[in-house]
Amino acid sequence: MCRLLSRVECREKNRSWKNMLMKAEDAGGLTFQNLSKCSLTGYREVGYAVLFIIVIGINNIII
Repeated sequence: MCRLLSRVECREKNRSWKNMLMKAEDAGGLTFQNLSKCSLTGYREVGYAVLFIIVIGINNIII
């Protein structure tokens, strides 16, 4: 029973993590799309990573 419960909890955490990632991509897509037109695609990935870290940081502060 305990093992089953932890597995369900793990799945729920993964789901919320994916939702957060998608939200970060939606928010980042708008701002970084404009920037990526001027720069190389390599910078876009770095931009997403930086934005994602910022979004996680903000979420942790709010929670």
